[in-house]
Amino acid sequence: MRKGSKSGGYKSASHQIFKDRAKNHVGDLQGMFTNLQSVRKESRTIDVAVLEEQVHQMLREWKSELNEPSPASFLQGGSLGSFSSDIYRLLQLCEEEDDRPMH
Repeated sequence: MRKGSKSGGYKSASHQIFKDRAKNHVGDLQGMFTNLQSVRKESRTIDVAVLEEQVHQMLREWKSELNEPSPASFLQGGSLGSFSSDIYRLLQLCEEEDDRPMH
């Protein structure tokens, strides 16, 4: 017989969904940065600006998602753990880059 409560099963299912979404987000971000590196190498300034804006938009959307209360975050005491802090650091880096003058 399986030990545990209903909330434990719910928590692990929510955790798996959260992990899957995080993996998808990381994959999306890696793809965007690969594209960004390519267009920078080719000195395609306009494409660089477009891709940078897409990355910023993606990060803003993820930040918004992370700030939404969810059953999983409630079960964790409101903490989203290190994933949230990693995204926050990425957002800070992007905002710092936004403040730099473009060449």
